[in-house]
Amino acid sequence: MRIRLFKLSELTGIGIAGFSAIMLRGVYELSGRSLAAAVFLSANFSVWEQLKPLLLCYFLYGGLELFGLKPYFRRFTASKAIGLLVLSASYITLSLLTHGCFDNGANVFISLFLSFGASRLMTLGSFDVSKLFYPACFLIFLIFMMFFCFTVCPPELPIFRDPSSGLFGIIPEHIDSGAIILNSVYY
Repeated sequence: MRIRLFKLSELTGIGIAGFSAIMLRGVYELSGRSLAAAVFLSANFSVWEQLKPLLLCYFLYGGLELFGLKPYFRRFTASKAIGLLVLSASYITLSLLTHGCFDNGANVFISLFLSFGASRLMTLGSFDVSKLFYPACFLIFLIFMMFFCFTVCPPELPIFRDPSSGLFGIIPEHIDSGAIILNSVYY
């Protein structure tokens, strides 16, 4: 009964986390461009900033599963950390490979399907992932530290570049986007 309920919650999680992540995209502007909101919500339209609400929804839904289903804590935490890693890698890869081909929502649901599948395989499979508990906790801590660091001061990599303005990080509120476009055309 518990395994069937867990399988159902994984399928429900794909829908809830996917729709929540898509709905959270514009909340940063509604928060008055708050720095606290920028840490967890997308401050621009770069791949990294669009990944942040997706990871947040995945993590929060994992917490709901943990408290609702009460699985083995170490095994569940390690499998969800592996799911976070699969989610990040698949979303970044799909977004960079299909730039302009797919809607961003399709990348969200494909990545969520892959990550929940990996998490389910690790939780219900014959793998003993409970040995990976401490590296999994470090991975979750590292992802949250990347939220804090890369929002304010991102490296100049393609996944951090805003496609509409060409800027990195938190874009100033009053900016002349025409000057940025002309600057990129002529220089």
